Amino acid sequence: MTLNVIFSFGLAIIDIVVFNMRRAKRKRGGANMDNVDELFAEGRYDQIVSFFQGQAPQSEREYVLYGLSCYYLGLQNDAIGIFKDGLKAFPSSRDILFNLVECLFSLGMFDEVERYINRAIEIEPGNYAYYDILATLFFSKGDKANGLKYVMEAIAHAPNGISKELIDKYSAICEECSYAKKYGFFPPPSYTDMSGYEVLLDTIVRERIYLLEGDVVEIGAFLGGGTYKLSKLLEVLGVDKKVYTIDIFDPTFDTTMCTQRKAMAELYKGILGNLNQFEIYKEVTKNCKNVVTLICDSKKAVLPCNKICFSYIDGNHSPEYVRNDFYLVWDKTVPMGIVAFDDYGYDLPQVTKTIHKLIGEQSERIMRIWTVGGKRIFIQKE
Repeated sequence: MTLNVIFSFGLAIIDIVVFNMRRAKRKRGGANMDNVDELFAEGRYDQIVSFFQGQAPQSEREYVLYGLSCYYLGLQNDAIGIFKDGLKAFPSSRDILFNLVECLFSLGMFDEVERYINRAIEIEPGNYAYYDILATLFFSKGDKANGLKYVMEAIAHAPNGISKELIDKYSAICEECSYAKKYGFFPPPSYTDMSGYEVLLDTIVRERIYLLEGDVVEIGAFLGGGTYKLSKLLEVLGVDKKVYTIDIFDPTFDTTMCTQRKAMAELYKGILGNLNQFEIYKEVTKNCKNVVTLICDSKKAVLPCNKICFSYIDGNHSPEYVRNDFYLVWDKTVPMGIVAFDDYGYDLPQVTKTIHKLIGEQSERIMRIWTVGGKRIFIQKE
């Protein structure tokens, strides 16, 4: 698939700074330095080229006008040569360099692009177009990691309208961009969310839970990918809510046995190896400004919030913890609010049985119950 960089030739002309040009009139073939801008705006590129063929450019602006005129006349190689000559005269020219890189890229001269683009970024690090170019180059080489890196850089520096165009453009070839197109933010590394929080995100949006009073509570974060997704969704939705995350960050703590005759602690250890759970969590959630992390046994947790609109429970899987965690959030859950559990009807039958008992105990306060995504159950309060 061919990707086109989202910019147009001549942008540097629009925003180019006014230079202290030598104002003496240098006439040739009907053009002079007092009317060259007018000629360029009218598309009379041949007169501009004719003028500069008799009088070499003497300023950055003149090199840009001359080079672009050649390009628009189909004299691409001449345009490249003019821009390169301009860089020799003005090595730090932002506008000459921009048009050179853009010209080289449009002609598919990618090796030449790479030769100049790092220099361009050093001079103008806030120009999203350079990162867009690099993203396209890396994706064309099959280097997804660097392609995504530069897509995110491009979006970070682009105006709002252009950011959306960039996401739309790359979503066809990049799963992360497709994700960002749907949810409004890029996902964390896939291994950091083993539960599949998209089911939760979709429910929060579809049921308009984010419009209710109260904060969000997560019991059991593991590596923080789900925490990140809850946090970023609330940011995108523009609501002033906290995500209170409770986790003891001790992967040996849950000794509940699953139907595979393995303790949950053993499964966690197999996933983590020698990695530190809390260090990964900290790295993943470091830019989540609305997250409050409570590092403790959930039986000893004291939630600072008074109202809760949504809770997700995936902590210790023993019946006493399932019960404790439910009642930790249930009484603070506002009407229409939701408490969701992971591992319902799956490989931890003791979890399922405990949830059934809790539903029976609170049946008069429950408006509806449904399951989504295989092993998630949602309990909505009346």
